[in-house]
Amino acid sequence: MDSQRRVRRKFLAVGATLVVALLAAACSSSGSSGSSAGTAGSASGNVTITLLESQQIRATVLQQLIPQFEAAMAAKGQHITVKLIKDIVPDDQTLLAEDYSAGTAPDVADFGISYLPDFASAGYLLNLTPYLQQWPDWKQFYPSVVSQSESPGGAIYGLVHEASTQQIFYRADILTKLGISTQQPQTWSDLIARLQQIKAKTGQPPLILPAGTAWAAPEQGLYNVLLGTSSQLYDQKTGKWVVSSPGITYVYNLLATLKNDGLIPTQDLLNPNPWESTKYVDFPKGTMPVSFEGTWGWSYDWGAQGTAPIPDLTTKVKTWDFPAENGSPYADAIDGYVWAISKNTQHPQAAVELAEWLTTGKALADQLVAVGAASPRAGMDNVAPYSGYPELIQAEHEFSSAKAMNPESNQSKIDEAFEMGSEAILTGRDNAAQAAALFAQQANILLGSAGVEG
Repeated sequence: MDSQRRVRRKFLAVGATLVVALLAAACSSSGSSGSSAGTAGSASGNVTITLLESQQIRATVLQQLIPQFEAAMAAKGQHITVKLIKDIVPDDQTLLAEDYSAGTAPDVADFGISYLPDFASAGYLLNLTPYLQQWPDWKQFYPSVVSQSESPGGAIYGLVHEASTQQIFYRADILTKLGISTQQPQTWSDLIARLQQIKAKTGQPPLILPAGTAWAAPEQGLYNVLLGTSSQLYDQKTGKWVVSSPGITYVYNLLATLKNDGLIPTQDLLNPNPWESTKYVDFPKGTMPVSFEGTWGWSYDWGAQGTAPIPDLTTKVKTWDFPAENGSPYADAIDGYVWAISKNTQHPQAAVELAEWLTTGKALADQLVAVGAASPRAGMDNVAPYSGYPELIQAEHEFSSAKAMNPESNQSKIDEAFEMGSEAILTGRDNAAQAAALFAQQANILLGSAGVEG
């Protein structure tokens, strides 16, 4: 899962320089995805729209759902044909960006929400706000989920169709066997004391925490800690990234403590693909029994069909919310994928109909179970097959009180700077204060002084 699906991981930002480059590339290409926007209706009045999917597991579900959608529309007197375009690639939307810039993008595309701010600001996407405001179901979506897909002006350019919570997963069976408390830790001091007890009994670092440049996923690791402070990473009022704050210093201090006390597997984190030896070997074995993780862990990582299945998973594995400075634990609500519609589509209403149908009832339930995600909207508890997955429903119920860090433009650049700071601590080159200074310095270099504050 960590090698493919990082919803806020590094991505190719669509800034002015890249747009120029992509336009040049598009002039010499007919569109890398083989898709075209605004597929015209036939003489008989039928409408054909294109739908792009880049992940095989999602494409498989869509192949089953599309005929159902077409039949449902036909029953309403609407003749809509959906052409599924499967462009199975890693988590990199460069090809889709080329299609958008060339005006050849599909009518509807499915992609990770981290790409949404840049695609929207580049003017590639249809503003869905007026359509969603007329959709009764829109009121069922959780505010903590919707906020992550809003533009700075409040417009919606992507309809979220899956979400997750990030929490701390732990091996309840192992901790019980060791005589370690499984009660919710209120503060990081509480959790560190418990981790030290585990290490004293096992002789190994007990916590799997994504950090450093090899894992390259601060949204799965240290950003979760930052959410528990009073500091923000992005200032909505100024539109700038905050690169110096007490919260950032707190986060790097915590990482330094965990590293210096031998509570995280430092050497593993410095190796290539650090999740392979930790999340996919040590956590299933129970030798590293505590891990930062998202809802997808129930399916992608440790489920029966996952990368490293754990028998009797829901009995052996439980979750804690993240500890906080103020002693009020919280979960992190994180959006996964969105349906976005090309601004150039000739059939916006049909495209919106498809996106809304796919985010409703059994169609949504089938997709959520396939990818191991929680519902972004209420009212799904009794819809099969989703109703048969209490761990997903439990994650969904966290949305009403969860915190969230919204993806913003130039996210990849601030992520890179943040990762460099954590890498410096892992290697022992810098202490926490030096790492915080390095982060601010690199953010200034990558974003320019006009893009940062603090």
